[in-house]
Amino acid sequence: MWGSFLANGGLTWNDVQKVPITALAASFNAFKDGKVDAAIAAVGSGIVSELNASVSGGVRYVNMIDTPEAAQRTLKLAPSTFITEVKPRPNLVGVEVPTKVLGFDYMLWAGKGVSDEVVYKVTKAMYEHEKELHAISPLWRSHSSKTMAKDQEGLPYHPGAIKFYREAGIWKR
Repeated sequence: MWGSFLANGGLTWNDVQKVPITALAASFNAFKDGKVDAAIAAVGSGIVSELNASVSGGVRYVNMIDTPEAAQRTLKLAPSTFITEVKPRPNLVGVEVPTKVLGFDYMLWAGKGVSDEVVYKVTKAMYEHEKELHAISPLWRSHSSKTMAKDQEGLPYHPGAIKFYREAGIWKR
């Protein structure tokens, strides 16, 4: 993922000092401790507020470049992502001006042993309760029931989800 952020700005790993970190939480600690200059965090997530309160000067998201060339460099290294604009809102830490960020669709994963019936019911509940999902967390604000069956570049869908998507009329394959 980091390579795609660097590529967006026309950089490579050879242009930065590499700091090996093995997990997301460790990257947040390294950022708080001043060992790294940047960390990846979802817009609206609680960790951003925590980081903002713990580092001198606070935090802000770095604006992605959305020219065709920059987008192509980015998407080559992070397929199935997209560049989207986030507008400032009260309590949205790190977004002080309209800011272009890297986005991706969240996916709910189910093991192949999970029954079709269970996956069907969960998928239907998510589809029918979009408004309630939006209210749960900022991470759900971009959820759209109409796009739940979006092609994820060949990733397989569970038969229970496909059954519901067909019934809802949003399965296009």
